[in-house]
Amino acid sequence: MKFIQSLFCCVSVALGLTSGVQAATIKDAGPYSMYAFDSINYSNASISTGIYAGESIILTNVSIATGVIPIGNTSLEVISGGTAVLTNGSVNGSVSYASTPSSSSSSLSARATFSQAPSPFILSNEDAYFQALSNALAGLTANATYSQTGSTVILHPIDPNAAAGLFIFNLPTGITTANNLILDLPAGSTAIINYQGNGSFQNGGFQVLNGLSATDIFWNSPTATSVNVSGTALQGTILAPNATVDLENGSLTGQIIANSVFGGGAQLSFDPYE
Repeated sequence: MKFIQSLFCCVSVALGLTSGVQAATIKDAGPYSMYAFDSINYSNASISTGIYAGESIILTNVSIATGVIPIGNTSLEVISGGTAVLTNGSVNGSVSYASTPSSSSSSLSARATFSQAPSPFILSNEDAYFQALSNALAGLTANATYSQTGSTVILHPIDPNAAAGLFIFNLPTGITTANNLILDLPAGSTAIINYQGNGSFQNGGFQVLNGLSATDIFWNSPTATSVNVSGTALQGTILAPNATVDLENGSLTGQIIANSVFGGGAQLSFDPYE
């Protein structure tokens, strides 16, 4: 798992977490393209793996589990700790909701179920863990920075001769609004990009150099209340435990862990940070 395994071990010690709690919690977020503590309200898109929300899920014309999951899958792919309302669309798998009124006119794969069941997660534990993790990551010492020319921002190591490794960015408020964002790190590296305040990735380019991909990129904001991704092909896992993430058109290759998610038209391909 590259550099992140040792990093999470260090962070778990700092947070006073046992390895068992750490492993279980991170695994819980693992198989979901969207993992929201509160709600998901999304439309007109395809999502390559399942989704989870602690309070409610509303889907309209959304296809779930369209990725590498075998056709005819019956495992739980949509899980709501409250209500679930699915209109049109499809789910390659089963749907679980904890409370009514819930309904579905979406097509499910053969033998899959739409059924009421308790949430498999203790939401307060999940929320607290990811908030603490986000805070801890934001406190790491930066060894990478950025250069800006006009509307282009290049993210790069502080040391121009740096070898491959784990690079930590601590970016100021507003830097993600650049129209052209370029991640330029040595081949084989990974990046944790901490940014202050709300995030906005709108109608711009995002370029990753030297063979890096979504599995190498982790966006973290412990203080954001909103993150907007629109008209952009963004890569990487987004951790924003206090934020509503608004996805509009474009695409996201990675994963979202946030308070809530809404919008539509942006395709999600599950490719989480390793």
